[in-house]
Amino acid sequence: MIEPYCGLAPLPAELIGRWNLDPALIAALVVGSSAHLGMVTQSSQARSRKAYVAPLLGWALLAVLFVSPLCALTSALFSARVTHHVVLVAVAAPLLALPWRRSKLAHLLARGRLLSSSSIRCCCGYGMHRRPTRPR
Repeated sequence: MIEPYCGLAPLPAELIGRWNLDPALIAALVVGSSAHLGMVTQSSQARSRKAYVAPLLGWALLAVLFVSPLCALTSALFSARVTHHVVLVAVAAPLLALPWRRSKLAHLLARGRLLSSSSIRCCCGYGMHRRPTRPR
C-alpha cells in the first residue's frame, strides 16, 4: 500500500502531534522562499518594505498548510483536503504573485499574448482536423 505524503489518516487523539517535520519539505520551503524573496528584491516593484509583506505571508501560509496537522488531516477528510487546496489556490498563490502584478510577464499572461494562438491550437487540439465553420 502506498502511504500518502502527509502520512496515514490520524486518530483524533493523535492529531495534535502529527506535525510534518520532513527535512525535504522544510528545505524546499526555505530554498523556495529565499529564491522568491531574492527575486522580489531584484524586481523593480520592490521599492519599499511593503513589497515583502505579501510574499512573506504567502510562504508562512504554505509552511502552516504543509507542516501543521492539517496536512495529515487531509488524508482522512475530503473537506480538509478541499479547504487545503482552496486556501492554496485562493490565498497563498495570489500572495506569492502580488509583487509582480504590474510586471511585463503578468501583463502578457493577462492579455493572453504569451502563447500565440497557433501554439494554443496545436497544444489543445483546436482547429487540427476541421476548418472553422461560418455562422449562417
